[in-house]
Amino acid sequence: MHEFQGWGMPQARSTGMAPATALIVISDPRLAVSVTLVLQEMGYAVDQGADSTRALRWLRRSRYDLVVASAIEQSMIEYLIRLRYAASEARIILLADAADVPDGAEQLRITVLPPSLDVNVLVDLLRA
Repeated sequence: MHEFQGWGMPQARSTGMAPATALIVISDPRLAVSVTLVLQEMGYAVDQGADSTRALRWLRRSRYDLVVASAIEQSMIEYLIRLRYAASEARIILLADAADVPDGAEQLRITVLPPSLDVNVLVDLLRA
C-alpha cells in the first residue's frame, strides 16, 4: 500500500471544473473506507493517508477542500494546530470523542464528530 491512495494529484476547485477534493487521515481501515465511499458518492476526489505525520507533510504540498481526520494519541491540541496550519482553507472534520478534544477546536474551525460515525450525520454536515 502506498503512503497515499487516490486518483492522482488533487486539483484546486478554483476553475469550478475540477471535483472537490478530500484527504482522509484515519488509522482505522474500515472507517477510512466508509468515509471514502460516502465522500466519493458525494462527488469528492479522495486521497487516503493513515499516518498523521506524513499526511501533514502532504497537506503542506497539496490543496484540499476537505480533510477528515481521526484522533491521535499524541498532543491533540498540537495536532489540531498543525492540521489547521497545513490546511488553512480546508474544511476539517475530526472524528473524536468530545472529551478527548481540547478547548479551542472550534476556534480553529474544526468540526468534531464522534468516531462511531453516523453516515447520515456526515452527509448532512457536508451538505450544510
